[in-house]
Amino acid sequence: MNIGREEGIEKSKINMLEKLYYLQLVASLTPKSSGGIMNKSVREKIFEIANFIKESSDLEFHAREIQFYEYLVRIYNTYKTVIKPKINHRKIGRDFNELFAEENRNPYSYGIEYGWIKERIEFVNDPWPSDLPYQSKIGIGAHFPSVGIEEEFMLRDAFYLLVKAYEVHEDMHAIAKKYKDNGKDVETKEDYLILSSYNHTVATYSRLGTQSFYFFTEAFINSIGFDYYLRNKDKLESNEIEVLQGKHKGRFIPLEQRIQKFQSIIRSDNRIVVITTDENQIKEPFKTFFNEIKEIRDAASHFTPVKGEIWRKPDEWLDKVSSAAKICMEVSKQCWLACYPDRDLPEYLVGLDYDEHIKTARKRSQDIKTHL
Repeated sequence: MNIGREEGIEKSKINMLEKLYYLQLVASLTPKSSGGIMNKSVREKIFEIANFIKESSDLEFHAREIQFYEYLVRIYNTYKTVIKPKINHRKIGRDFNELFAEENRNPYSYGIEYGWIKERIEFVNDPWPSDLPYQSKIGIGAHFPSVGIEEEFMLRDAFYLLVKAYEVHEDMHAIAKKYKDNGKDVETKEDYLILSSYNHTVATYSRLGTQSFYFFTEAFINSIGFDYYLRNKDKLESNEIEVLQGKHKGRFIPLEQRIQKFQSIIRSDNRIVVITTDENQIKEPFKTFFNEIKEIRDAASHFTPVKGEIWRKPDEWLDKVSSAAKICMEVSKQCWLACYPDRDLPEYLVGLDYDEHIKTARKRSQDIKTHL
């Protein structure tokens, strides 16, 4: 076989592999019942063709090239009814294959960024909310169509801690009432330790819950900026890109400044409607958020005797976490609307609906108890 023929076959192999990588991607973004890669026959066929292309001799490949090419075209047209490429599908295949080269970042374990997917393919019926942050991770293969969103994890944690604080607080008062109804004083060390454990546990859930609500709010605000950067990076100035990543001249910007700077970049009128850096102009709920909730977070994270109280009575801690939940949700809503005044509240966080998140957290707690 001459050199020109060898080069032609090598190009054909690369061409077919890139088509195959694209089909592997779309199969990994398709439910098993609809021909997804978790369907055994689909998976085995993809691997069979890949192995053949890589391991076959030039003569073997040439003999079956047309057969496999026609098969790939047929499968491509089948998937195209639900998933369409936005750019050349072979380029998408190359990009997908390159993801596996990233150390310890197998897409089947860690997912693929939503923005990476949205820039390359279009779903006829998109399975995710349109406001899903571009940096969210989409599960593929066995994990499709699950989504990993950092601030959503934090929000679930925060509400779960709030619910657990309520539950333990109720149990504590039920036990105290039992003592009272039986005419029994807390006389023994055992009685004292039981009630003390409940007391401490209410404080534990409440303190961690208060911090978690703060962490969620900061993560959510950061997400607003980073998502806007990823969606608009080709239109932004370099200094705007840095700010949307929370920095200025390489140094992190305080949250109070980030809230204002994000508005001035994201809003079409470049206005700042929520002021957080001027004590004379800052309004509720931001005043309480920074003066009280952030103080608790700072005291817990970098404790010194002058930074705030870590020890409080259980009822006081429960009041704190209850207040933090409502204030942080309201701060998050106002930050979103300050950046996007013409949009609905984020669908991917259930509109930041307090009642819905409480309901989800209670179900989670109940499910765990039920299956013990």
